[in-house]
Amino acid sequence: MSSVKLNDEEKRLLCNAWHHFLTITDQRGLLGIVSAKDLMTTADDILIRDLMQTEIISVTTHTDKEEVAQLFTKYDFLAIPVLDQDERMVGGRLYGSEAVQHYELSCK
Repeated sequence: MSSVKLNDEEKRLLCNAWHHFLTITDQRGLLGIVSAKDLMTTADDILIRDLMQTEIISVTTHTDKEEVAQLFTKYDFLAIPVLDQDERMVGGRLYGSEAVQHYELSCK
């Protein structure tokens, strides 16, 4: 795993756009998640791998839409990582608004 360090300006720019960051491998495997708050308030010599949480709630491309909606509701998520059957990231994150819209459209 490579080590990445960000300067203060890079941290500020990233954290203005995102609340959490996913850490992934070169093969799109999901390693963990780190919060913008932790990233901004941690000393520069601390590595992301030492900050990230590795127990991550995610969904797969085959997760039932009702289950996805329940996860958004239960955990008050803004987004959930989407993985394929090999536990690799698929495109990015599913946002709550997208899940709700899809769920509402499919129920009509």
